[in-house]
Amino acid sequence: MHPTRSPHDGYQAALTKTVLAAILSRMFAENTPSANPYDPLSPIADPARFFGRGTLFGFIRQYLFAERTGHALALTGQRGVGKTSLLWQLPAHLDTRTLTAYIDLSQVAFDEPGGLLAVMADSARQALDSAGVSTFRLPPVPEMPPPEGIAQWFAETYLETVLSALRRARQLVFLFDETSALFDALDRGSVAADLPDFLLHLLNHDDRLRMLFALDLADEARAEHFAPLADPLLYGRVPYLAAAESEALIRQPAAAFYTLQDDAVSAIMALCGGFPYGLQVVNSLLFQLSAERNHEGSITVSDVRTTLPQAIVALDDRYRQLWDSATINEQQALAGLAILSENDSGRAVSLADLRAWLRRETDLPLENDSSSLTAVLRRLEYRDLIRVTPGSGYSF
Repeated sequence: MHPTRSPHDGYQAALTKTVLAAILSRMFAENTPSANPYDPLSPIADPARFFGRGTLFGFIRQYLFAERTGHALALTGQRGVGKTSLLWQLPAHLDTRTLTAYIDLSQVAFDEPGGLLAVMADSARQALDSAGVSTFRLPPVPEMPPPEGIAQWFAETYLETVLSALRRARQLVFLFDETSALFDALDRGSVAADLPDFLLHLLNHDDRLRMLFALDLADEARAEHFAPLADPLLYGRVPYLAAAESEALIRQPAAAFYTLQDDAVSAIMALCGGFPYGLQVVNSLLFQLSAERNHEGSITVSDVRTTLPQAIVALDDRYRQLWDSATINEQQALAGLAILSENDSGRAVSLADLRAWLRRETDLPLENDSSSLTAVLRRLEYRDLIRVTPGSGYSF
């Protein structure tokens, strides 16, 4: 099987992404010791470099060991917030009763007949192997669709054999990452229209089977029409890291090499907030800077300023996506917050000041209920683009 390109990206966007990845790879890899514990280009596999998410792990465990719900669980969040890393870390937060089968849906050849089910079969086999469960009885994935059809073969022949290989007290969980790729395939008709109903049928057929889908916030509207994700009570939000978790990510992975002055940590947190991808970018650059001077001396605010131009280049694509996906009204509100905040040394901006600026500088239809300023700000807050501080106002 060969990975397919997401259709909504287009050739030019895919090419741009490839070129950017190459630039970032050189930026973070060239002349950088392999000991660099920060890697913005890869999910976090090392538990010692993973921070926070305790509430989400508890939410997932509650889903896995509750009575059968008949639906899958969804984890939603911005790109770069750490959904993939969370999936990779999940097995360490579960006991031996649960086997996890991870699937990157962006790498599935949906245009091939039975492409997704073949990948699910392979990932289930790997899950059994990793748990030391015999896979001797598992039938091979047929090269040609069987007479009964690939879906029926998977449900009645393959999956039944997989689940029967588990002791009764154990369960198998499919972890689906990059769910937008599956939604895209459904939109363009590359997979059968009844695939969502088929997955829902699998979930309801045996209580030893569970599914978890990680998806971007932008795909929540499409998820509402995806049968396995029809239960709104089974949605968990992957937010930005809290301040203490962000500080731990900044300090602890590099603690064996250098320390950071408190004002440098504050500068990094002011620059990135709790955005995991941004924190990985900035700290990877700081580690490289420290390595170039043999890790002599602490990291200072001046060091953070030195790495800022490279950090902006590395983060530009991610933030540009957020800007491009915003509505005109949202962009105007963000512009007003940026200008007013900069004019006031980064302090939070009051609703009254922002409203006055927008009336003076833009055509934002403030009196229209569907696009009122408060509604716009609520949407921006939901997408983690701004923060609301009671009594103070709005800030990034």
